[in-house]
Amino acid sequence: MKILHVVTDLDADMAYGGPAANCTMHSVEQGLIGNDVSILTTHRSECLDFREQGVSLYSAKAFRFFRAYPFAFQISFNFIFKAIREVRKSDLIHIHFARELVPVSTALICLLFRKPFVLQTHGMMEKRNLYKHKIWDSIFSNAIMKKANLILALQEIELKQLKGDFTVSPCLLGNGVSIKKMEQVLSKRELVNNFKNILFLARIHPRKQPELFLKTGLRVLEKRPGLGLEMYGAKSKASVDFFQYLDSTGMNDIYRGSVAHEVALEVISRSAILVLPSKQEPYPMSILESLCLGTPVLIMEDSGIAQLIQSIDKNFVMKSDGTSMADLIIEIVDAYQDYQKREELSYRAREIFDINKIALESLHYYESILSGDMRLG
Repeated sequence: MKILHVVTDLDADMAYGGPAANCTMHSVEQGLIGNDVSILTTHRSECLDFREQGVSLYSAKAFRFFRAYPFAFQISFNFIFKAIREVRKSDLIHIHFARELVPVSTALICLLFRKPFVLQTHGMMEKRNLYKHKIWDSIFSNAIMKKANLILALQEIELKQLKGDFTVSPCLLGNGVSIKKMEQVLSKRELVNNFKNILFLARIHPRKQPELFLKTGLRVLEKRPGLGLEMYGAKSKASVDFFQYLDSTGMNDIYRGSVAHEVALEVISRSAILVLPSKQEPYPMSILESLCLGTPVLIMEDSGIAQLIQSIDKNFVMKSDGTSMADLIIEIVDAYQDYQKREELSYRAREIFDINKIALESLHYYESILSGDMRLG
C-alpha cells in the first residue's frame, strides 16, 4: 500500500511537538510492516534530518503570512506542487489535521483528484468558543471533515464533540511511541547514584506555563537543595515575559534552548521527573516518551490523558491551579529513585503506548476504506 502522511512543520527544532512526532513514528512503523510510506511536510528554517528505511520525506520551505500564528498560516507554492504530485501517486492520504493551511490545502487536493483521505486530529479540533476558530471551521474544517473517509479523534473529549456532526462516525486512535527507540535510549543511559534534575520540556509559551514551573521549582530547591532544574524548548514570541522573569531570578543557566529529539530523549531518561504544567494539553508526546523511559511525570488534571496517566500512578496528576505541584514533585522524586521501580514504570507504559499496535490499527482502517467497507469521499 502506498501511504502519504501529511503534517505541518517538520522543522529541525521539532517545535510543533505531538503531531510531528506522531507522524514520523507512525510512518516508520507502517514502513517496517511492509508499506511504501512517504511524509509530506513544511519547514521554517531547516527540515528535520529524517532518514529511516522505508520512508521518504518531501519537505518545502514555507512562508508564514502571520507570524503571530507560526503553524496555522505556513504554506508555499512549492508545497502545493509537491502535494499534487504525491497525492496523485498515493493509494491513501493520512492528514494530521488542525486549523492550518497545510492540511486544509492537502485535503482539497485529495478531493480534486478523488483520493481517499483520513484525518487524524490530535486533539486540535476540539470545539472552542473563540471567533477565529468558529470562522475557520465554517469556511474550511467542517466542509473538509464531512468529506473525509475517516476521522481519528485523539481522546474521549474530542470524540464526543465530533460525533454526530459528520457523515462518518469518528473513531478513537491514541498516540504512541517507538518501543525500539526507547530501548535504544535506555541501553545508552549511564548508571547514576540518583536522579536529580526536575525537567521542563516544551515550547516556551504562556499556555505551557513555564513561569509556574520555575516558581514551583525554586520552592522545591529550597526544601531539597540537592535537586536541580532544567528547561528545554523552542522560544516563542509570547515568551518575552517569562525570560524577563528568568533573568530576574539569576537562573538563566537552567534554560538550555531547543534540542534534537534524540537528545531530548536522553535528557528525559536521566531526569528525576518531567513536569508539564500546560493548560488543557490534549495528548503530550513527551509524557508518553517519559513514561516509556521509566521517568515519572506530573501533568495537570485538565489534560486530555489525565485519567489514563492516573491509572498508572495517581500522583502523576496535579490540580489545575498548581497548588499541589511542589509537594507532588518531591513525593514522586523520592518514590522513583529506585531503578527497579523505574523499570516497572517503563514496562507498564510500553504495554500501553506501543506505536506498533497503533500503526496496525490504522492500517486496518485503511484497508477497510480501500476495500469499500468505509465510505469514499
